[in-house]
Amino acid sequence: MKKAVIMAGGQGKRLRPLTLKIPKPMVPIVNKPCLVYIVNHLKQSGFTEIIMTINKRNNMIKDYFQDGKAFGVKIHYVEEVEPLGTAGSIKNCAPLLNEPFLVISGDAVTNISIQEAIDFHQRAGGIATILLATVNNPTQFGMVLTNRDGRITRFLEKPKPSEIFGRTVNTGIYLFEPEILSHIDKEVAVDFGKNVFPNLLNTDEGLYGYCVKNYWNDIGTISEYFNTQFNLLNGEINIDIPQHMVGSKYYLDVHAQIHPTAEITPPVYIGAHAQIGPHVRIMPHTIIGDHVTISDNSELSNTIIWDHVYVGSHTKLSQTIVCNHTFIEGEVAINNKIIVSDHKNYILKQV
Repeated sequence: MKKAVIMAGGQGKRLRPLTLKIPKPMVPIVNKPCLVYIVNHLKQSGFTEIIMTINKRNNMIKDYFQDGKAFGVKIHYVEEVEPLGTAGSIKNCAPLLNEPFLVISGDAVTNISIQEAIDFHQRAGGIATILLATVNNPTQFGMVLTNRDGRITRFLEKPKPSEIFGRTVNTGIYLFEPEILSHIDKEVAVDFGKNVFPNLLNTDEGLYGYCVKNYWNDIGTISEYFNTQFNLLNGEINIDIPQHMVGSKYYLDVHAQIHPTAEITPPVYIGAHAQIGPHVRIMPHTIIGDHVTISDNSELSNTIIWDHVYVGSHTKLSQTIVCNHTFIEGEVAINNKIIVSDHKNYILKQV
């Protein structure tokens, strides 16, 4: 299996305001777009050809990845003029899908063994295999029940709390035979969870589930966006963070400037050309992007800062996300998962 489809056309409504200016798959995870982790993992898993389903807002994706050569893969782009749903977007790629293929959502962060899943899919001999994971709250996913052979016997998309019958859910990662396309109507909105999978339960073609053994999460909500990045910093996911490591879980770009009086307590990440001023305290679970200035006597903890941000002196940020191109004047405290939206000059000052 050498072809993969990344569904990168989602609107990212649950991640707003992070997705007001950039597509959801391009939201940074430890200072790198989420899509980069997916493309790298697919390449490492032996996939050489990637198809990205995009919408008219996704020029940023095409500009970043281009033909994929810089990432060691070949990338095609298939655009949806109107939203076609998860399955409809795959049907839209039909001319490129004449062999078994993988589908993965563009908001996934994972290090699962794809080859183990492929081996299971081939042994099972079905038309489709859904990769499954266990979660505490299945109401935002497709809930799945399988028999001993892994064949799916029950599927319920986004159940109400009163409908929950288990904790095993659809990860949005699928292995398909090309015949799956015959189950998807063309040029209409069709969803895998709502339409295709429930219909397959009534056929003999075989819908199977494979439970993943490694880390998987999506960044569909602000809470999971925080959690995924902190999991990366903690080393809970075996995914490379592309910076020089200074001691344990202290990731520092070689072009960052740290004042000798600054206090850094890992796990933290500090990006390129960041400037950390005198007596600044960078506390655990802080991610600082490129070209960020943290002025004197400020303190950051459990905070994610994107690129080109200025933070004034005597400022405290905790459980905060600060998006691109933002100016924060000093002597202010921001906490409790407040999001400072991007591409604006904020003058935030304590009254």
